[in-house]
Amino acid sequence: MGRKLALFIVVTLLFSVWRETEAKKRRVKKGGIGANSGERSGMGGSPHLFGGGGPLLADCSNAVASTRINDVLHTGMTSFRSGQTSEAEKCFRFAVEKEPNNAEALSLLGLSLEEKKDVQGAAQQYEMSLSFDPYNSRSLFRLGTLLLNGRMTGKARQLLEQYLRLKPEDADAHFNHGYSYLLEQDNVNAIPSFRSAVKLRPNDARMLEGLGAALFGEAELEEAAKVFEKAKKLNPNSENLLMNLANTYGKLGWAEKAAKAYVHVLSLFPSNREAFSRMNRFKQEVCDWKGRESRWTKLHDMVLSDVKEGRKSLITPFDSLTHPFTPQESLYIAKSLAAEKKAIAKGYKLERRWPTSLPEDKRLRVCYVSGDLRDHPVGRDFSIVLASHDQSKIELLAFALNPKREGDVFFERIERIVGADRHYQMYDLSDEEKAKTVAKARCHVGIDTMGYTEGARTDIFAARIAPIQVSVKGFMGTMGADFMPYLHTDAVATPPEYARAYSEKYLVVPTTFFTCGHAVNHPEVNTFVPKRADYSLPEKGFVFACFNTLYKVTPPLLDRWSRILLAVEGSVIWLSRQPASAEPNLVKEFKKRGVEKERIIFTSHLPQAEHIPVKGLADLFLDTLHYNAHGTAVDILWAGVPVLTLPGERMAARVGASLLASLHLSDFVCRTLDEYESKAIAFATTHRRELDDAKRKLRQSRDEAGLFVARDWTARMERVLAMQWDAHEARVDEGGAGKGEKRKKEGKRKYNIVSVYPTASSL
Repeated sequence: MGRKLALFIVVTLLFSVWRETEAKKRRVKKGGIGANSGERSGMGGSPHLFGGGGPLLADCSNAVASTRINDVLHTGMTSFRSGQTSEAEKCFRFAVEKEPNNAEALSLLGLSLEEKKDVQGAAQQYEMSLSFDPYNSRSLFRLGTLLLNGRMTGKARQLLEQYLRLKPEDADAHFNHGYSYLLEQDNVNAIPSFRSAVKLRPNDARMLEGLGAALFGEAELEEAAKVFEKAKKLNPNSENLLMNLANTYGKLGWAEKAAKAYVHVLSLFPSNREAFSRMNRFKQEVCDWKGRESRWTKLHDMVLSDVKEGRKSLITPFDSLTHPFTPQESLYIAKSLAAEKKAIAKGYKLERRWPTSLPEDKRLRVCYVSGDLRDHPVGRDFSIVLASHDQSKIELLAFALNPKREGDVFFERIERIVGADRHYQMYDLSDEEKAKTVAKARCHVGIDTMGYTEGARTDIFAARIAPIQVSVKGFMGTMGADFMPYLHTDAVATPPEYARAYSEKYLVVPTTFFTCGHAVNHPEVNTFVPKRADYSLPEKGFVFACFNTLYKVTPPLLDRWSRILLAVEGSVIWLSRQPASAEPNLVKEFKKRGVEKERIIFTSHLPQAEHIPVKGLADLFLDTLHYNAHGTAVDILWAGVPVLTLPGERMAARVGASLLASLHLSDFVCRTLDEYESKAIAFATTHRRELDDAKRKLRQSRDEAGLFVARDWTARMERVLAMQWDAHEARVDEGGAGKGEKRKKEGKRKYNIVSVYPTASSL
């Protein structure tokens, strides 16, 4: 999963626990207001007011007859504890009328108003109390808590810090102090406060859950899992806690444990829709197909119900690409998340001052915003793309959402290319500060290489940080967002007939929208010559391969793979062990279809310097269906091995066809599953010569093929962006879009295509 799970998920879960606890604090309990109120003896506050008081008076009316304010407050306290809140309020109001500057009376009146849910009135009383006695501990704690509940984190934290100087042993105050940072996504500062809370109360599940959430957000996942596991032992039936534990297993990549954890949640809370959705995802990841069809039907119905009712989709746009949703359904799912991101960005205090013309040097200011500008498939490729830009025409800026890791040569390469003064490291900034930082650069074009993938900060683009915003490569689908008006694509990946399922206008380029940096990053294909025997592969048998993550494999596809293997004597299928927990399930599924374990070869992660030449030992790559191989397909093609693919309707299912069209290998693009099966068998038997010719063609044309020549791809991209800027300037001159106003609605158009080059035939 943000980061397989965005931090706000855990914060939301924790916040519901915190609100629950706040309610418990105000419930009447024998011996006090509540164990979590931060007040350990009676009502706390200033104890000297109660010291040496007279005999307890029977009720408030009798107390009012007394001239001793302490007696009135004492009686009010007794009424409050017994649940007679109206009587208690009368006592406290009488005391305030008699002594308007009595900080303790004001504080207790605030407490009684808080019990009535008069938050504003309570806050006023606490503030008045503190104006007379800045050290009234109850007022400091309660007002800090109210402000925290209202997300006024800075002021709340200030009050809690004052309180902790008076009462440093209060675990609740340390918890709330940590939570104030957690709401700001400042996990680094939240962790010490939660550790203090846990140290003071090591057997309190709530304290542990707060620490676990902060550790989760800071990617200290294994410790987070241990903390949540300890909390679970103390509170085994907390829905939120169990979800946080399952989420942590998921983010750790422990797919099997995550699936079991969500199953456990559902056994206790069968109506938990999020648990069902995530259970389905992780069962798919480990290829646990028992009950798969009924689960899919239920999930499909739930998602469509969400869309119909205007709720946020249970499933993310990225995960939807691995399920058989229609293109239109995928658009609805994307729109659901886009609306949420837009609402978040709406709260940002952002001064938007878009540029309305080019500067004197006539260069287009283009910024890349990504968490993948590092040692990552996107970062490796774009380290070459950025170097290929014509910087006499383009001024480059890069905004890194990821931290800089020691020894990351790709991060350092990008920093050198762009220039240290135009390479912004934003990992430690809040999301709002990230958006402000990019907006201040006043770029003409903002390029998003992440979309809805792991670690994305889509709300930055939802804040409209540039007049032209383009989704490029990272997310293979529609964003469903009016704030992302353009999709960089080609005519094969997104044919015109599917344009209505995309919210974006197509920026269509020739050959393929995909690019790579393999010519620079992977020269080892020309020097390293691996041997099959070193990788448990047969010397003579035909080797089919698929190195996609195994969640992309489906039962209908496995049916075809099994029939292919059974038809080609001595053949094997070579798969990637991603994840390892899927291996026994897939072996079992193959056996059901008559394929023995000996014909299935799994390979673990290979070192970066050798994985592409090793993949070249395969004879033919068999692509997956709903979600094709993307970067993996480029790897295998660079290694000189053709890819057999069957394009679907959505972009993620058409990348294989786009890559093959650019390399003039359309014979490997199928139109039906039957053709996919028959061609795989034929290339392994009767059509070996055609397969060998294709391999030879791939290897000979590597240095010239458009897919592998980054400078050609970059030149085409620059031309497309220049065309869009010219069009934007024209609208500005006409008084239309460009100054932050909503774009004028255009007339009806058949397709969303705005820039068309000569393109390959649609497949």
